[in-house]
Amino acid sequence: MKTTRMRLTAVMLATVLAATPTMPAIAKGSATKVEADSSKGRVTLTWKKTDEAATYQVFRKVPDKKYKLIAETDTSHYTDKEMKTNHWYQYLVKALDEAGEELDLYKPAKVYAVNTDPKKKMVALTFDDGPGRYTKKLVKALKKHHARATFFVVGESIKPYHSAMEAAYDAGCEIGNHSYSHANLATLSKKKIKKQVNRTDKLIKKYTGEPSRLLRPPYGATNKKLSSTIKKPQILWSIDTLDWKTRSKKQTVKTVMKQARDGDVILIHDIHPQSVEAAIELIPKLQKKGYQFVTVSELAKYKKVKLKNGRRYGRIK
Repeated sequence: MKTTRMRLTAVMLATVLAATPTMPAIAKGSATKVEADSSKGRVTLTWKKTDEAATYQVFRKVPDKKYKLIAETDTSHYTDKEMKTNHWYQYLVKALDEAGEELDLYKPAKVYAVNTDPKKKMVALTFDDGPGRYTKKLVKALKKHHARATFFVVGESIKPYHSAMEAAYDAGCEIGNHSYSHANLATLSKKKIKKQVNRTDKLIKKYTGEPSRLLRPPYGATNKKLSSTIKKPQILWSIDTLDWKTRSKKQTVKTVMKQARDGDVILIHDIHPQSVEAAIELIPKLQKKGYQFVTVSELAKYKKVKLKNGRRYGRIK
């Protein structure tokens, strides 16, 4: 059958839930992960079929809560329409045989549920050189307007402001690597390039639990050596607000409102108070013009652009 089939009675559901009050242990040797994607207020799950599997049980978990059995299907996909948007969820799938015996327990998938419409305009706000003392204020504004951004963080600022970076991640924002000390990576040896990036990667993973998948070279300085040394997509920008130079809220807002187009990657710095105030003003203004705020990775996904390691990207369309 291609359609999802719900098989469990209320009694069976209660029995299964009682038997799995907490997250099941990952089956030894299991390497297959559930893929999760979110848009338009729903989460779509897909996974590879397990040999001899008759059904698959789908579990959903809100952070710090227990897993809950939400469906059983004989297909290798499921769409969850019952979750709330702007929340993190984790999903787990069990493969069962005809007798109901477990064949496999897939690695869980974590996803931030969003209401983004891929057919509507969107831009990616990106913030460099933080985290800093103004980052939390910015994150609060993003959450208020159900907007997300990408923060390219400097490693040496993470420890003193790690709670701000964690707040950004918890709000569904993306954390990218901006080197450890804001060094010009294009001028360094391969060994020093790796040290700059790896130190920051370790700190990002330490505080968010997730690795950084994107690199923004400081000053936008890049070359073939950097591209061959660091296996990450390099995210540049299509709108440079020059906020670091003007330190003007008014000018930053004017620049973005004048230049913004669908698919733009906008560069601002969250270490300057004027820049943060400009971003807080920009978010509702651009939303009124029909723009959605997404992370860089989301922008690439919705525009069907596969980000490749070592490649440089500005506007994504």
